[in-house]
Amino acid sequence: MPVAWVTFWKSTWGTRMTPADIQAEERREERKRAEDEYYGHVIGQ
Repeated sequence: MPVAWVTFWKSTWGTRMTPADIQAEERREERKRAEDEYYGHVIGQ
């Protein structure tokens, strides 16, 4: 077994998105979209 494969496997262990992680990510993205819509006119100038 190559060392690189073991390193990759260990670095990605436990990084799968759980349903709670997915919901939290969606909330963060929605909040960011809302902020961009609200503050977008200020940034665009």
